[in-house]
Amino acid sequence: MKITQEEICLLVNKPCLSRGKIYFKEGMVELTVVEFDRVSAWVIGSRAYEVSFKRIAQTIHGHCTCPAFRDEGSCKHLAAAGFALIQHYEGSYEPSEAYFEKASFFKCRWKSLL
Repeated sequence: MKITQEEICLLVNKPCLSRGKIYFKEGMVELTVVEFDRVSAWVIGSRAYEVSFKRIAQTIHGHCTCPAFRDEGSCKHLAAAGFALIQHYEGSYEPSEAYFEKASFFKCRWKSLL
């Protein structure tokens, strides 16, 4: 599923756009599913959050598991995942080594909670 910067701007408020761009530039996004009409990703900052996009007709809908999205309907994680998706289609996008280091930390914590 392709997304444009304009579509990201419709989903995410301005303060979240700039913070999301930082997460994207730091490589803190992993695109886990990229299909014609849906995308899933993990975005890691102080915690790990799952982000998803779905295209219904001509409209993109986004969702994030973070508290800001739940409370405000917008978050930096949506922006970061959107920017990563644009880069994915413009050539390539890979998460950074720092992403994988933090991801392994969160995976260990999740396993210990089970």
